[in-house]
Formats: sequence, structure tokens, C-alpha cells
Amino acid sequence: MVPNPSQTTWREAIAHAKHTHDVLVKTVAALPDSRLRERVPGKRYDFYFMLHGVAQHALYHAGQIAILKKVQGHAAKSRS
Repeated sequence: MVPNPSQTTWREAIAHAKHTHDVLVKTVAALPDSRLRERVPGKRYDFYFMLHGVAQHALYHAGQIAILKKVQGHAAKSRS
């Protein structure tokens, strides 16, 4: 939950998400292909599987955000 939902906090949240994404992309790009089939420590799956899950998770939330923005825009139009 955002304690102060404003344009400023929204922009800060977006900037943080973009930065985190950029760090993830750089980290994954630096992984040798051979590491993708290594098991994630403490898990029963490999890095390849985990990274697919990370991408799917991000896309799921991007879809949620798109829906919320559309609903918010529709609500703003109906108030005018």
C-alpha cells in the first residue's frame, strides 16, 4: 500500500521498479549460460525456471497496473 498516493509517489514507485528491472537485466546478462541449469540454492528448480517465473510475475503485475489505470481513467471521465 502506498501511504501517500500522489503523482510524486507514483513516479517514485515507477522509477524504483525500472531501476530494479535494470539491475536484474544486467545481472542475468552477466550469467554464463551454464549457470542457468544450476539449481537455485535451497530450491528444487534451476535458475532458468526461476527467471521465467520472475518474468511471468512481472508481466502479471504489469497487467494489473494497466487494468487499474484504465479503470481510474474511466472513473475520472465519468466524474466530469
